[in-house]
Amino acid sequence: MSKLPIIHWTPAPRWQRERLERWLHEWEIERQLVVPEGPEDDTPDTAYSIDTAPGMPEAETRLPAPGQIRLLQPSQAPSTVRPVYVAVLARFDAGHYLVAPYGRFAEPAIPGELETRRHEPSLQVLCVWQAQAMQAEELARAWFAGELEDGEGREALAIHAFIDRGTPIPDGLRDRIGPPLVHPADPRHAYLDEQEPWAGSRLAVADGSPLPRLARAAERRARYGSVAEDGGQTAGE
Repeated sequence: MSKLPIIHWTPAPRWQRERLERWLHEWEIERQLVVPEGPEDDTPDTAYSIDTAPGMPEAETRLPAPGQIRLLQPSQAPSTVRPVYVAVLARFDAGHYLVAPYGRFAEPAIPGELETRRHEPSLQVLCVWQAQAMQAEELARAWFAGELEDGEGREALAIHAFIDRGTPIPDGLRDRIGPPLVHPADPRHAYLDEQEPWAGSRLAVADGSPLPRLARAAERRARYGSVAEDGGQTAGE
């Protein structure tokens, strides 16, 4: 009689379990607060607006540059129901910048999301896995909202390199990312599907074809976020 194979199982670190528990708590609260759309729903295409009061000073105008935080205009994010802030991470060429949106939760959901340690509710988690190219002229339409603090850009690009090329995550960032996504029934799969069209079609080039963007960081691959033999975390096979 053949012997059963030996299965080696290593439990997730406590901090990952606690982080996932906190994220799931936020996710469940949001799901309970969402009101389903009915047949007579008259919600406009853009579900939020930004109004300026009479006498309110004009927003500061600056040309796009790496290291900035920008607030997209409602028309630039038609598929979202909240204001979308983006971090400008790098410049591809004269016409395009690499930008990543900030998430809506206080906890990162997956290894492609980074806890920023900022106090502003809208800037606490940077979703680097959703980074994509944005036209310079389109980015210039977004309102200048602030600047990244020292090191924030380098940290985001380190996560970008992990997602894009499998470069090991620096030790100082390992406890600031989300837990690995492994099980097919994990509710975070639904969350990822919801985030896919975060900026709608406004990031397309003039002829309507999509700009270069990151792949979805292999969230569906079995080894995404698994532990490599050298102790580092891998982005996928």
